[in-house]
Amino acid sequence: PRFPPDLEDRVRVELGRALDSMELGCGDVGICGAACGGDLLFAGEALDRGLRLEVFLGGSEDHHLEHSVSFAGEDWVTRYRILTGSTRVAVRCLSSSSEEALYCEVNQAMLERAIRLAPTGVTLLVLQDRSSTADGPGGTGDMRRRVLAAGGTVRTLDLAALRGDGPAGGLA
Repeated sequence: PRFPPDLEDRVRVELGRALDSMELGCGDVGICGAACGGDLLFAGEALDRGLRLEVFLGGSEDHHLEHSVSFAGEDWVTRYRILTGSTRVAVRCLSSSSEEALYCEVNQAMLERAIRLAPTGVTLLVLQDRSSTADGPGGTGDMRRRVLAAGGTVRTLDLAALRGDGPAGGLA
């Protein structure tokens, strides 16, 4: 599965620890794509710590729900609706001339916004299964490369490590 349900509680805890270690809170802004799994778990942990959120969607909200949320179950749709109903969440829907370029453009827009908000340094907190090579244009690897090329920092929460398939510890 795109996101292993048996790791949800552990991932939530690790995301919370990562945010706490960055000493983020009221006045800070998190940026994400609000897809099922890691994005929505990050968003929940960020809101719990008082952050404001900026959510960037690839396409209309209906398109986003169909392609990035609902296939994983109605629970994720409910979480998405609760998230986007918060007064501390701003949603931006982006469009593209091609479906293929859409998620690359969303990644670039999120990075450009992050740089405007934090010109002295952007940190990407990424949830990724390092044992998997399945990542196409506009995916996690694309965002990682963009952040590093812009001089940012990447902190990875490795699903393989959380499952016990990789090196000990989840955050690198």
